[in-house]
Amino acid sequence: MPSPRIQDAPLPQRWLYAMKPASWPKILAPAVLGICLTLGHPEAHLGIGLLLGTLHALATVAFLVTTNDWADQRVDAIKRRRFPDGCSPKTIPDGIVPARALGVASLICAGLMIALGAIAGYRHQSLQPLLFSVLGIFALGAYSLPPFKLNYRGGGELLEAAGVGLGMPIAAASFLYPLPLQGPLLWLLAGLFFTSLASAIASGLSDEESDREGGKRTFTTALGNTAARNLSLASLALGGAIWFAAHLDGALPRITAVPLVLLLLFGLQAHSRSAAAITGAFSAQASFKQALHRAIWGSTFAWALLIALTGFPS
Repeated sequence: MPSPRIQDAPLPQRWLYAMKPASWPKILAPAVLGICLTLGHPEAHLGIGLLLGTLHALATVAFLVTTNDWADQRVDAIKRRRFPDGCSPKTIPDGIVPARALGVASLICAGLMIALGAIAGYRHQSLQPLLFSVLGIFALGAYSLPPFKLNYRGGGELLEAAGVGLGMPIAAASFLYPLPLQGPLLWLLAGLFFTSLASAIASGLSDEESDREGGKRTFTTALGNTAARNLSLASLALGGAIWFAAHLDGALPRITAVPLVLLLLFGLQAHSRSAAAITGAFSAQASFKQALHRAIWGSTFAWALLIALTGFPS
């Protein structure tokens, strides 16, 4: 008996598929980290601020997913045509959710981000939540929408690393308490930038051929599969090296050892799977990215949990 098609599923199930929940930790892990960094401050707004910050992170995820799928529908259609059995169904080309509905959802999410930022800013007498909401919408739009379309012009991975590794923790924290960008926090975010860059580079591996045909300039289409994989692993290692060096220098606390161990263990697993993740080997690429994401998201969530339990030096 053939498997049921997602296109024929009930509407809520199709929307859930379109939201790509498996990718949410990319945004939610640094958002949780940002929130946990504020918990030790006596002036942090732990009630309404925590609620608004959580809703804002979810709205940001939904805005990113819907905007990217709407912007990438032509390239997604190319991939489905070239590899009908090699990739999962795409939201718009496969008729899972219509393009118009996805565009409307993107606008609603953007409005929700601004509303949540305005509410938090009003309650906390701070412009930061609203400012970060506007900047987030601009950055996410610049990633894939005209006139910038940086994901088509070679700057998408760097923008993603900056937004995920730097912007998201600071933005999420602003809903509870504005973090001073100094001392140990700078070391933590510097490492997070490079681990996020590793994920951003690896995300282009499975789309190499369709991106090249569709005119997208990514690290993978520009440098090739092998160089992109090596650069992704090197970026992961650099992120860990920054944390390790800061830990040895005393700039980061003892808890740094736990995220570092997770990063090392899963990073080695990603390295062992890298050689098979060649162009067109979609299953091997997925296995490589799975280990890479475990290293990145596992270390980030470990940071968040340990900081929540033990605090973080200011």
